[in-house]
Amino acid sequence: MNILVLYEDEVQELATFAQKIKASAGSEYTVKIRPVSEMAISELLAAQVLLLGVQDIKSPYWQEFKRLMNGINLAGRSAGYFLLKNAHELVQVLAPTDITLKQENFTDPASVAVWLKTVKPFTA
Repeated sequence: MNILVLYEDEVQELATFAQKIKASAGSEYTVKIRPVSEMAISELLAAQVLLLGVQDIKSPYWQEFKRLMNGINLAGRSAGYFLLKNAHELVQVLAPTDITLKQENFTDPASVAVWLKTVKPFTA
């Protein structure tokens, strides 16, 4: 299963957490990690699971991501988030995409790995 982990640029805590997710995910997953400013649309569309590390969704680094979410259909895919203090705005950003959002703030990479085992792979 393809997983794309995006995190807010220049937030080391999020980058470190993203690396720990990759390390704990297991060999059945292909995990790509990117700062959100380096996200490629092709990677987003290829991902079956999207994991987001957000400190401040109003940060300029998230502007392009938010713009894309207004015009992209991600139905059938799953998303989660980690180390986020207020999920309300992120939920609003993702709403137009029809992605299935796990509304739980992951604070431990092991809990992400447990959740991934419950996610059904998306097939186009």
